[in-house]
Amino acid sequence: MSSGNIISPKEFFGFEIGEDRKLARWNKIVEYFKHLAENSNRIKVVELGKSTEGNPFILAYISSPEN
Repeated sequence: MSSGNIISPKEFFGFEIGEDRKLARWNKIVEYFKHLAENSNRIKVVELGKSTEGNPFILAYISSPEN
């Protein structure tokens, strides 16, 4: 699967990750990881459950397609 459809973090979040006074919200981070998983064969996202606040608790496997 090509990575041509992958949106950069800056484009997705609207700011550079690590930029002063800018924090990504958890729901947007999860949404971005799901976007990566849908558009790349190098990442798989699994929801392990919910956090104490009811947010998705995810695990991202990032590897070569052969693994």
